[in-house]
This record gives sequence, structure tokens and C-alpha cells, in this order.
Amino acid sequence: MSDRGDVGMGNAPDEMTLEFGRSSSAEADVVIAGTATAANFAVTPTWNRSDREDANGDTP
Repeated sequence: MSDRGDVGMGNAPDEMTLEFGRSSSAEADVVIAGTATAANFAVTPTWNRSDREDANGDTP
């Protein structure tokens, strides 16, 4: 395990984008009331290859 937090990756990403979304709805009837909530998220890592070195230490 690496101290840099890039577990399982050769190089950590240069940027991380995190998007959250949520929707909710409610229904009310004479006797019964109900609610529903849904949530989602997306994580997008980005590497800028122009300034990275390869495994031999060479810059591409």
C-alpha cells in the first residue's frame, strides 16, 4: 500500500471531480402518506499525461 493514497494505480490522478444528485417526492392521501428519496454520485479522475514520467523515468 502506498502512502500517497493511490492504491492500485501507478500514478495518482491530477484532478478529481465529484458530482452529487438528489431527488425526492412526497405523496399524501387521506390516510396514508409516503415519501421517496434517491441519491447518486459520480467520481471522475483526470490525468494530464503531458507532464508525467513513464516507468523508466522518461517524460513522454
